[in-house]
Amino acid sequence: MNTQLEDYRSHCQACLTYKKQNCKEPLMQHEVPNRAWSKVGIDVFNFGTKSFVLITDYYSKFVELIKINCLKSELIVKKIKQVFSRHGIPEIVMTDNGPEFASNTFREFSHDWKFQHVTSSPRYPQSNGQVERAIQTIKNMMRKTTYDQMEFPLALLEYLNTPISKELASPAELLYNRKLRSIVPCYPNLLLPKINTDVINKLKRLQQKQKMYYDKGARKLKTLIIGQKIKVRINKTWVPGFIKSIVGPRSYLICMATGGVLRRNRKHIIVDSNQRIDESSNLRTQYDDIAVNNNKTSAHAPSPHGSSTQLRAPHLQQSDRSTVFIVHLPAGK
Repeated sequence: MNTQLEDYRSHCQACLTYKKQNCKEPLMQHEVPNRAWSKVGIDVFNFGTKSFVLITDYYSKFVELIKINCLKSELIVKKIKQVFSRHGIPEIVMTDNGPEFASNTFREFSHDWKFQHVTSSPRYPQSNGQVERAIQTIKNMMRKTTYDQMEFPLALLEYLNTPISKELASPAELLYNRKLRSIVPCYPNLLLPKINTDVINKLKRLQQKQKMYYDKGARKLKTLIIGQKIKVRINKTWVPGFIKSIVGPRSYLICMATGGVLRRNRKHIIVDSNQRIDESSNLRTQYDDIAVNNNKTSAHAPSPHGSSTQLRAPHLQQSDRSTVFIVHLPAGK
């Protein structure tokens, strides 16, 4: 009886359409860089009426903050170039799929300055969690300094001088191998350069501790296969489609039953045991912030380790937005 009820529930389209979100999966962390400023994350955010570009180093947690007047890609690239001219060009740049990072301008920037551009899955900012956490910290500092009528630059300076943990030095020390002089009194010899040792192992231990707490209550979801019938979460409901391709760990390219192609994380996908795919149907392709390689239809997702270069082509650059996808399913499926 229990098996029959479970089977009935799994085939109930009303139940699947309005099902709750998937549970969280075990934390998949980025590989610890082997040196400072080799891998950075970039994002834009608003505070009040002002807009900012934030750049953070995955190794040292150092933060660069730039105020911008608009969200044009040309201006953002110009500001990022100024930061790179001071700290050097990183090997990997992690961003989300915002239009300012999906433009031809940013793609040409990554090609000309020779760094690997990796994008996170749409609607899944957790995959670029280092930047998201830094933005939360900076916004809290802005609120507190505004409330107390204090200078934000001084607060940011003290933040960069504060040790990350009991084992790890401050972001400034990990990046520059020295403390930054501030208004807080200190002995002059504390400002002398000092080499930090065993940083990578300390960062790994910190990651392991974070994973231990995060994975409580987490459950691994089944890996999906190409052609499998699924539902993807859109606006708090689950919409039918099928897996077109697997573009990376927990990242899938989905052909929607109503037309269009989306890229989504496994968290936003459930198995649909009732949906059927009409082999004669034509599905119109509309790329929704997906990562593609050289404007080809085969997509490559950004892995947490940044193993492949990501070039994003929004649908406005596609000369032919209509594509026929035919999936041959085995008999009885």
